[in-house]
Amino acid sequence: MNAGQYLPYCRVSDEKQVKEGLSLEAQRQRLADYYRTRLQPNGVIWHGGFYTDEAVSAWKTPTFQRPAILQIQEVVLPGDHVACVAYDRLTRSIADCVDIERTWIDQHIHVHMLDLNMDTATDAGRMILHVLAMVAQMESKRKSDRVKEVNAVRRRLGLPTHSQKLWGFKLVNGRYAVDAYERAVMGQIADLRAEHGYSLTQLAQIIPTIRGRGKWDKWKIDRA
Repeated sequence: MNAGQYLPYCRVSDEKQVKEGLSLEAQRQRLADYYRTRLQPNGVIWHGGFYTDEAVSAWKTPTFQRPAILQIQEVVLPGDHVACVAYDRLTRSIADCVDIERTWIDQHIHVHMLDLNMDTATDAGRMILHVLAMVAQMESKRKSDRVKEVNAVRRRLGLPTHSQKLWGFKLVNGRYAVDAYERAVMGQIADLRAEHGYSLTQLAQIIPTIRGRGKWDKWKIDRA
């Protein structure tokens, strides 16, 4: 009898998760250990690879729109086993939970979440998945609201709200101030593009270097 294949999934969304022990290497080690102790003895096949999403937010990117999940979709069959180290590696929304149930669980594809010792092949496993999805969505929404509130206060105080400096401004004693030279260059970019039809690639070759950049490309020009 075919016991299915093992399809381990890893995801990190930012550097903070690496420091908290959710690095890709740590996830892979746990997934490999789980296979050897729990699934290999039952005849489940694993070819040794991992499906990995790096710098992909579960809140911003639905489960079945992530590159590694789409790769899993190309090969997964009824009876296979998809595994992740924690439920929030796979889903942070109720909508994603519904998609997982419809796309995988209803098709007899087993989902394993190692932190909960959970297998969705059981009714109890499905119930836990639903509850956790609701909690994860509420947690993500609260975090998003807190970030928006903090950024609103920082903007009112003239403080930066993210690590990358805004174009046309410079930081002076921790506060934003107008950067006249940078704004002049930005105005030049706008004029050449609107009045003379310069492409982004052409502009990258003629615009003077600012912010100490040694080389421009069309993507930097577009952002400026």
